[in-house]
Amino acid sequence: ITYRSDVYGVGWSGWTTNGSISGTTGAGKKIKAIEIKLTGTFADYYDVYYRVLAQNYGWLGWAKNGEPAGVEGNNSRLEAYEIRVVKKGEAAPGSTANSYIEAKQLIYLDPGHGGWDSGASFNGVYEKTLNLKVANKVKALLEAQGYNVAMTRTSDVSVSGTTNLSTELLARAAMANAAQADIFVSIHHNSAGYASTVTGIETIYYGYYAGYEPQINQVMHLDPTRLANSVTLADEIQSSLISATGAKDRGIYDETFAVLRETAMPAVLLELGFMSSSTELAKLKTDSYQNILAQAIAKGIINYYQ
Repeated sequence: ITYRSDVYGVGWSGWTTNGSISGTTGAGKKIKAIEIKLTGTFADYYDVYYRVLAQNYGWLGWAKNGEPAGVEGNNSRLEAYEIRVVKKGEAAPGSTANSYIEAKQLIYLDPGHGGWDSGASFNGVYEKTLNLKVANKVKALLEAQGYNVAMTRTSDVSVSGTTNLSTELLARAAMANAAQADIFVSIHHNSAGYASTVTGIETIYYGYYAGYEPQINQVMHLDPTRLANSVTLADEIQSSLISATGAKDRGIYDETFAVLRETAMPAVLLELGFMSSSTELAKLKTDSYQNILAQAIAKGIINYYQ
């Protein structure tokens, strides 16, 4: 019996046999898919079937005799596998549908606020407008690099169609969950009221606060891999933003914001600067600075994947 594995960031390994290790050790890399086949006389008399349990997908269909089984193209990992050997030509152990899924990495961008909810507002500039402008630029940059990108909104609307803030925030997370997005990035701009001297960029990831229980994400909100990857994503984007803009580094930290708590994938919320600072607002509303922010966000996301 021979087999090989597809390792995230490495690709397909060479074929190995009879108990030898396939994959990597000590590198912290995920196996995405496997292939198994029989050789010699055994292959003349038997078929080998196998299926995998893939993160976020569950059990996939049965593959056979060297066919790939798993999920290619996004950040899901294999969590279990099952192998059966049957006499040549006998029926498969179960369904053979969807044994191998070629999925693109789906990045979900969330331009904060929209419609009735303007977010922060200073000198006739609305946060909802800045959020959407930057998000559209990030989307274009990532798509140019081959990433699959979706957004919770593409115009000045509320996502849920209601004026209930809790419903609005849950709707954004639900969209990303239903699409099985790989990561979720919520784009915002900050305000310190009338404390006009406060400036800088900060990035937030999820932290559990007692009393703020998930409503639609009970299973994944404290998943250790999701939490660890959220911190990594936050760090990569924050580092890229500070390097590109020279803005004050307000760091990364955890909060229990609804869009971070209720999303089932790694998720971060960006605060790209303080609209309450006349100096920072003057930059934030320019197309040139928005381009810098968008390029830095896209670079941080790409760095996360690399």
